[in-house]
Amino acid sequence: MRDERIGLYQPRPADLPAESTDAEAITTFLTAHLGRHLLPEEEPPPIPPSP
Repeated sequence: MRDERIGLYQPRPADLPAESTDAEAITTFLTAHLGRHLLPEEEPPPIPPSP
């Protein structure tokens, strides 16, 4: 997941010139917070009732 997020901040040839967040700062932040308090975007699967 970290690498996917870092990839989103890499410049692409079709990008318009605009101010952006420093990719190195994003990498440093995500690495420092690796695995902490991540929540999925989708609903978790239902928990079956106990027998």
